[in-house]
Amino acid sequence: MPPPRTATPLAILSRFLSSPSPPPLPELLRVHALATTSGLSSRPDFAAKLVSAYSSAGRPGVAALAFSACPCPDTFLWNSLLRSHHCASDFAPLLSAHRRMLASGSLPSRFTAPLTASTAAELSALSVGSSVHAYCVKLGLLAGDGCVAVASSLVYMYAKCGVVFDAVKMFEEMPERDVVAWTAVVSGCVRNGEYLDGLRYLVEMVKLTGDGRVRPNSRTMESGLEACGVLGELPSGRCLHVYAMKTGVADSPLVVSALFSMYSKCDSTADASILFPELPEKDVVSWTSLIGAYCRRGFVAKAMELFLEMEECGLQSDEVLVSCLLAGLGNTANVCGGKAFHAVIMRRNLGDSVLIGNALISMYCKFELVEVACRVFRMMHHCDGESWNLMIVGYCKAGCDVKCLELYRERQFRDLAALERGEQIHSYVKEMGLDSDVPISTALIDMYAKCGQLGISRGIFDSMLQRDVVSWNVMVSGYGMHGNAKEALELFSEMEGGCVEPNGVTFLSILSACCYAGLVDEGRKLFTKMREYSLEPNLKHYACMVDLLAKSGLLQEAEDIISAMPIEPDGGIWGTLLSACKVHDNFEMGLRIAKKAFASDPGNDGYYILMSNSYVSVGKWDDIESLRDMMKDHGVGKTVGWSAVDTCE
Repeated sequence: MPPPRTATPLAILSRFLSSPSPPPLPELLRVHALATTSGLSSRPDFAAKLVSAYSSAGRPGVAALAFSACPCPDTFLWNSLLRSHHCASDFAPLLSAHRRMLASGSLPSRFTAPLTASTAAELSALSVGSSVHAYCVKLGLLAGDGCVAVASSLVYMYAKCGVVFDAVKMFEEMPERDVVAWTAVVSGCVRNGEYLDGLRYLVEMVKLTGDGRVRPNSRTMESGLEACGVLGELPSGRCLHVYAMKTGVADSPLVVSALFSMYSKCDSTADASILFPELPEKDVVSWTSLIGAYCRRGFVAKAMELFLEMEECGLQSDEVLVSCLLAGLGNTANVCGGKAFHAVIMRRNLGDSVLIGNALISMYCKFELVEVACRVFRMMHHCDGESWNLMIVGYCKAGCDVKCLELYRERQFRDLAALERGEQIHSYVKEMGLDSDVPISTALIDMYAKCGQLGISRGIFDSMLQRDVVSWNVMVSGYGMHGNAKEALELFSEMEGGCVEPNGVTFLSILSACCYAGLVDEGRKLFTKMREYSLEPNLKHYACMVDLLAKSGLLQEAEDIISAMPIEPDGGIWGTLLSACKVHDNFEMGLRIAKKAFASDPGNDGYYILMSNSYVSVGKWDDIESLRDMMKDHGVGKTVGWSAVDTCE
């Protein structure tokens, strides 16, 4: 019997090259050794095969070594290395390899762009993603075969980096869209607060499903359901639930969790309770969502049952859950239950939390037990602004005008006492020779500015040998908060002339100063100047500009700015413009803006009061009744106003 034939090295290498699947790691190492001794490992095609095989074996480090054996890598080999890094989630090395690829003169392909764009998305590296977009346009990668994957990756990148406007623009320009593009634009809109747009794109996608085109996956449905929950769109959420069941994605753990969250946010306790046992993981957040829904519906007894059930499962309640239960007890005027739960809180040493302390004050004030609320207030180790406000409002609503004024004055005296303590700390800093420390000097500037001592603040600022951007921001903000816009602008100009570059906080401070002083032209220039420093305005910058323009009577310009915002305006921005419409007697615009304000924040009674006053001014009494009906439908009650009259002679 002849001995079995032993495969020659050439046969082994040929079989490796032609095999569609990688060999086991021991055989792969043998092949690599043979390739090295035979000189084949320096060939780009063989090196690419080795890189892919090592990547599949979960050995990205060895894959990089196999790549380095080739002196002249081609695009295919570079792509193999990029894919290896991507599969291992080695995002920073991938971008480094991408830079080396471009520097070597290798042209990126339709496989290079998606790998790099998705990596830029994971690292929020917008500049890298934008450069990928640029060379895709230059090299024609957005047309022809494979262009859908390239464009989809760019949509995903822009959406993940928070640049929704560019993501939507990229998406709208796509002649053909896959599920990645649809999911990216839906989730991108939702993630960045554009809930209505996200839901609109999902509905459009669902309509196209009937034509045999792309179908939403579990990620798409998750984002759509999140939008429904935030918007309180229970009917739309139910429709998506039915659609998920029809398409077979309703059993996905991702979708089950999203459905539960949506029903909880919409206060649909029956539906949320049905889905709760199906959750893949029941943590404190899940229990809090369900308990919160019952509390908001007024079913506090059921909420307490769930609370006890959660603790029996071995989970510890957090301050958010406890505050939620206290709010529910307060809203239902359950005095006995509230006191009993307070005792439970004290036994468990949860009373040190500011959030729980504020919830207790609010609950007792709703019970009209303001003295008990005051005892809670006095026992709190730490109080924030809300603690003081809750207690002052509680006294006002109870008719305790004298105590209300006393507490208000006490708060003012606390500020004076804080200044005295700050001066003592300042003396100690000087004695210890720490007055040259930049962070300490900056903190002193901030303290004196907040206490109204701008002269001392500026003296410390001018004496600093070194200043960072925070030091400049604090001084500019100090001038702004006290209405000294001229000094704030002069300081900003001085900052621009120095070596410290302003950031987003700087522009927010200086815009606030312009808003306070009504400096429209200066505000416009500063808002435009942000682009010169590659700064994108956020919601607070836009709010400042809208407030500035609206107060100055430039209502249409203010509305145009809101319409052009790349991010979803919140209720505060619409409310600012609505208030200005009332001040400047622009009823027609006010009517239009009110609809947007109601949609953005339907529970804000201030918007309804503004519109009610506007209707009175034009004699539309029937519309006032409709407005009151709308308030009832949304469960909005007008907050009672109180006045305190000083009778001292």
